[in-house]
Amino acid sequence: MEAFRLDPLKNIEVVLELVSKQYHATSPMFPECLGKGKTEQVALEQLSKSIVDYISASLGDLFGSVI
Repeated sequence: MEAFRLDPLKNIEVVLELVSKQYHATSPMFPECLGKGKTEQVALEQLSKSIVDYISASLGDLFGSVI
């Protein structure tokens, strides 16, 4: 059986900018989330983690209020 790995950035618009020698990755779909890094890849990984954390927290808040 092959493991399935979800890529949170696969279908999400991402904006990459170089700011003061550091890459910033943002998404209009998740304006609260930001990824920063010395390389584009690191910034994208940080943005991905930020989006996953944001969604997890939002779901926790939603389900916590229902229970």
